[in-house]
Amino acid sequence: MIRRVGGHKVYVGVISHKRAKNVPKMEKLCGPMTWYVGDGEAQAYKIMGATNVIESGGLCRSRNAILDDAFAQDLPAIELSDDLRKLEIASNKAEKKEASLDDAVSLIFNALETSGAYMAGVAPTANAFFFNPNKPIHTNAFVVGDFIMVKPTTLRFDEELRLKEDYDYTLQHLMKYGVIARCNAVLATFAHRTNKGGACDYRTSELEQQTIRQLKDKWPGMLKDNPKRKDEILLAI
Repeated sequence: MIRRVGGHKVYVGVISHKRAKNVPKMEKLCGPMTWYVGDGEAQAYKIMGATNVIESGGLCRSRNAILDDAFAQDLPAIELSDDLRKLEIASNKAEKKEASLDDAVSLIFNALETSGAYMAGVAPTANAFFFNPNKPIHTNAFVVGDFIMVKPTTLRFDEELRLKEDYDYTLQHLMKYGVIARCNAVLATFAHRTNKGGACDYRTSELEQQTIRQLKDKWPGMLKDNPKRKDEILLAI
């Protein structure tokens, strides 16, 4: 859906699968958007109040559909996961305040413009403790796919991946443009794995490890295992 958010004209899409119940919460928090859902799911989302619904299939197909629809109109794409619960802006390690989508997008758009990146977003943690006000933007760090903004580009998500596609997409941008823009002041809280539906329906340790092998083969030397979290990886750049 085309909207003016944070003072900028953008296209806003939310990715969802078997989570029609999230429509009221998401639209109350973020306003109207286009819902990209699994095949045969549109009616359930419309019943829950979504007025713009596209059946786009699996995760990466949906991600790419949002990019295609935004870029066809020469607009930046905002992609959100459907289980966003809270947005906050950090001012230091101990202080943060609740924020609107407009507040967050304004900061993220500025990060894109000042860095020269084509992709911007947030860190995988919403803990203000990790925020360094002296380094509000990371230009070579992982950007979690739950909240991203992408300027028109030829880069697309790898549809052979069922998990961790955001690691791949971050690396694609770093290799092509030499920079991404992770806006560390924006703290986004998601339900993630406590929420039924989405990737939680098929996420297993076996699939996690298979995906890690795929990514390491595709990006030799650029990823490493996370020593603190089983089945997780880190950028090694």
